[in-house]
This record gives sequence, structure tokens and C-alpha cells, in this order.
Amino acid sequence: CNNMSRKNQMLLELDTFPAIFMSFVQKKSNHSLFLFFEGKDDGKYYYPRVSHIFNGASYEPIICGCKKNLIQMQNAIKQQTSTKNIATLYFVDRDYDDNSNLDCDIYVTPTYSIENLYFTDRAILAMLQVELGISILDDDDKQDFEVAFFFLKDKRDKLIKSILYANAVYSLQIRKSSNSRQRGPDMSAIQKCKDIMGISKFE
Repeated sequence: CNNMSRKNQMLLELDTFPAIFMSFVQKKSNHSLFLFFEGKDDGKYYYPRVSHIFNGASYEPIICGCKKNLIQMQNAIKQQTSTKNIATLYFVDRDYDDNSNLDCDIYVTPTYSIENLYFTDRAILAMLQVELGISILDDDDKQDFEVAFFFLKDKRDKLIKSILYANAVYSLQIRKSSNSRQRGPDMSAIQKCKDIMGISKFE
């Protein structure tokens, strides 16, 4: 695009698979632990959960920009480079994809995306207890805890319900495009969310 600034063009190029792979190759001799993520914020969730395996060792995050790039990275590293002295971990979202053919070295979230893991009942409880310092065991806090918990839980459930049909249609489009070898899901017929809100599961 002629209107794209040089800065934006350079940033776009940094997200390409060859650039990401080259970055890894250049860093490989200086680090012993590499974690590969789709997005830049994923490490905030994953690293605290795997750090104990490596005794709290520091790691080098490799942000791949998308699932396709990450899968390409895993394949290329496995086939083209030695990982004798380093550990590599790969994390992707389940999405609506068929992940059955992914290499067993790639961790796939049990839910649609990593964001879902922040909104489980358990996660809400932990947030209230740890982040806000509210304890369900403290008599003074108990009522406030219950009010806050059920408020957040209700908001989450309403949000999920409001996007349920859109997610269902998108999931079906993914399957349709995969079965017919289309380039991707076709959502062009849907202009507004309300267009699909009245769809019956029996239709």
C-alpha cells in the first residue's frame, strides 16, 4: 500500500515468519529457555504456571503474531535447527480449528482462547481473593465477597449468552470452509449481530 508509512511497513515485516525465525536463530546461543506465543500478553498467563518446572529460570519470549506463524516456527525449528542445549515450549489457542494434526509439542488451550481461562468461576474467585484482598473466610468480608463474585459471574454469563449465536455461526463457517476448501469463513451475509440472534437451533 502506497499510503503505508515506512514505520508501519517495518512493523508488518517484523511479524512475518522469516523475520521471526531469524530472530530466534540469532538469540538461540544466548538463552536456554524459549516460550513461543501467538500474542504479546500470553506470557503473563503461561510463564508463572511453567516457571517452577525450570526452577524459575528466565526465558526469552518469541511472539509469533498468529497461530499459523507459531506452527511454522515449531516445524522449522524441529527440522532445521538443533535444540540440544535449549528448551522450547509452544502455546496456541484452540479457536474453532481442527487441531488434531498439530505436533504434540504444541500446547493447545482447553478452551477457545486463553482469555476464557481468565473468566472461569475459579479465576474470578482468585482475582477477588488475591488481587482485591477480599477473603470469603473473613466474616467482615464475606458479604462483600459474595456480592462481588455473583456480580462478576452474572456479567460474564450475560456476555457469553450475547455472543453465543455469533460464535456458533462462525464455528460452522469454519467447518464449512474447511470441508469445501474455501479460503476462509464467509460472514459477509451477516451485517449485524441481531441478524442471527433469532436463529433457532432446530432450523
